[in-house]
Amino acid sequence: MAPRERRSLPAVLSGAPLLAALLLVGPAACRSSGPSIPLAPIAEPGPYDRLAPGAAERLAAAVRDLEAGLAGAAYEPLETLARSHPRNVVVGRWLQEAESALVDPQAPVAGEQEGADVLRRAWRGRADADPSPTALILAARLEDDPTAALLLLERALELDGDCAWAHYAQAAVHARAGDWGAARSSARAALEREPGHLATLRLWAWLEGHTARRAGAIVVLGSWLERAALDPGTSPGQLFEGRLDLALLLLEEDRAQEAREVLDVLSAEGESEARRLAALAVAEVMLGDPLAARAAADQAQEADRSALLPAAQEALLEEFWLRNVERARESWRRVLVLSGSRADLGSLMQRLRAQVHLGRLPRAVEEGE
Repeated sequence: MAPRERRSLPAVLSGAPLLAALLLVGPAACRSSGPSIPLAPIAEPGPYDRLAPGAAERLAAAVRDLEAGLAGAAYEPLETLARSHPRNVVVGRWLQEAESALVDPQAPVAGEQEGADVLRRAWRGRADADPSPTALILAARLEDDPTAALLLLERALELDGDCAWAHYAQAAVHARAGDWGAARSSARAALEREPGHLATLRLWAWLEGHTARRAGAIVVLGSWLERAALDPGTSPGQLFEGRLDLALLLLEEDRAQEAREVLDVLSAEGESEARRLAALAVAEVMLGDPLAARAAADQAQEADRSALLPAAQEALLEEFWLRNVERARESWRRVLVLSGSRADLGSLMQRLRAQVHLGRLPRAVEEGE
């Protein structure tokens, strides 16, 4: 489980479409430039991240419980930490995650209101009753309306114009709306006030990658990973996602050996492991070993039998690299089956791709197209 801003933003790269494209046509021909922000040395936490002695261990344990699906076990220590650290935004964010996990967002609560709306109203009420920067930032985080969120964040900055978290939250709202210029401006303001602000560094890496500044994204993401590994408020799952994003960026920069080294030391289960192995399949193809790529794609399917990407990758491998008509046909048929019961756009695209490839497969492989 990751904080709400991370979940609502896309991955640094586009996931399945990117991996399939890399597998088929290779990485971009040119490399992007370096980071567009200076990276400061690791420093002490800022005023809205500080913890009392002993609190870091309790926060880290609660975060691990929450990520393991033990929201009930995580809630009480997080609520206690929030009371003793009312200014700490990270603790508040994880408390919101615990509350969201304990309340079904779609379940009717308090009459006709849904669970998510009840939480939003509760945190907004706290901010109205005690309008501190932290309370306003946390209330804005649960707002679905970007305008309402930005108004709350403006109030937070009126109280403390140097609050990096408020500038970061503005950047996250703008990024979700696709306003890259405003997102970069707000993120830069956050880093000017707190150069090592973890959430902003992660967002900046995403912005760099999303706007094709991949080399810069790699440097910033590497800096984030170095700092986040020491941070009690960063979960193991967030570290995994960051390292996987780093590997994907390295693949786009034609640095397959480095990407494979990153992927080799990662481990996960289920859907996350399938995504790691799917990326590894791309690295193996780029390194000239399609048989190893097939093995990785097979393992990805075993890790998550419902995953579309490994099946599509294996089909592409068999068709274009290994020239195995029957195995390619079998894999494309599997893509059809897996995508048939899904209504999302990605599944529809994979289904159409499978239909096209099945229609032309014998001629394409036999004639070497």
